[in-house]
Amino acid sequence: MAEAGGISLLPLDIIIKILSHLLQFKDVVRTSAVARSWRHLWTLVPSLRLCCHRDRLGDTLDFSTSSDVCSWVKRVNRLISSSRVPLVDFELTLTVKARNFGAQLSPLLLSLFELLLQKGGGLETLYLHFPSPDVAINLPYFHALKVLKLNFCHVILPTDFRGFNHLTTLKMHAVQISNDDLNLLIRQSCNLTTLLVHGCGNSTNPLSINISFPLMRHLDFIIDEYVEKVLVIAAPCLEEARFSEAWEDDYNLMLGWLILELVSSVPMVSSLELSLNVRQYFSLVTLPTFPRLRCLKFPLYINIKDKRTYDALIWLLRSMPFLEELHLLLFAYSSRAGILQRELLVKKHDDLSCLNQTLKTVRICSELLGVVMTSITVVKFFMLNAKVLKLMKIEYCRGSEIEPRMVEELEESELTSSDAEVIIQGLTATDYFFGG
Repeated sequence: MAEAGGISLLPLDIIIKILSHLLQFKDVVRTSAVARSWRHLWTLVPSLRLCCHRDRLGDTLDFSTSSDVCSWVKRVNRLISSSRVPLVDFELTLTVKARNFGAQLSPLLLSLFELLLQKGGGLETLYLHFPSPDVAINLPYFHALKVLKLNFCHVILPTDFRGFNHLTTLKMHAVQISNDDLNLLIRQSCNLTTLLVHGCGNSTNPLSINISFPLMRHLDFIIDEYVEKVLVIAAPCLEEARFSEAWEDDYNLMLGWLILELVSSVPMVSSLELSLNVRQYFSLVTLPTFPRLRCLKFPLYINIKDKRTYDALIWLLRSMPFLEELHLLLFAYSSRAGILQRELLVKKHDDLSCLNQTLKTVRICSELLGVVMTSITVVKFFMLNAKVLKLMKIEYCRGSEIEPRMVEELEESELTSSDAEVIIQGLTATDYFFGG
């Protein structure tokens, strides 16, 4: 095998650093084969990121049975044993057809964790993804852990759990964890800056959480029927918050009340995203003033049978006096809905601080821009009232046709800000939901 030329002359620590930044384990192995002197370099790389379908680790397995899954995890254990350095970054992803293998897999994961601890326990990033939450994980104490991401598993904390003192990021999606353990995990991780919790309760284990972190900057929480209460008690550094209801099409008064109560507990944020039909819930609570809020994203639902769209929009804008950027995802249940809202929306408003002084960017996304009268009334509302508007961006899914009468009506509309630019742009489906 020929040597790799000048690159093989690099200092060993530089070569290891290069290999550590490769996202896939198979690329690390392939790169190690570039030169004879690199053959065993993969054993010195402190990062191990494995996906069952991408990294076969030997004979081909179709992962249709639990034995295939367990065989692959055993190979992972052997890889960890072969490593000659403590692992800092470990990711394990199982996306398989087999089901109900949790009872067989859990002991293998326990031995895997023991191996990681034997290697020094200096793990800083742990990411585990399984296809179903029946895989039980007895989470050990990794003293240096900074990032913990768990998807579709059942987490059990030890009785003497001491917390992760260096943990800054905790993300959990569809994780079965008791309310007591979740509160303990959060409470004992006092340096958290990012917390994401999606779908982690169940009918026998409703969640009730008080969040208090001096350093937290990002909070993302989905409220579903298994959440009893979530409140931010103290988070002076919180900058970004995203709150969603699990099923936006279902009108659930309790879910709406919980989310708005949670929103009311974060007046310190500078960016807020809501996946919530505010038209249904806006009258439930009185929002506080958000003095730092600069960016707001939320869906606006217009229903021909309901005139509350206008009231909900004004209700939000009134509580955000320094808003600079607004993203609206517009839904309409009927093309006649815009006609119903026309007289309500398109009128002067001089009593909203953000419209008078700060709102510079408005982005309106509509799935079907051909539903002209629905979108145009909202667009014209901001063209008329946003006095310092710089950019009005109207986005729609490609494949929708822009009707000439919409362009004509925009051209005839009053634009209060002389500096404003109006852009109409088509998006791909992947860009549509608050993307790009």
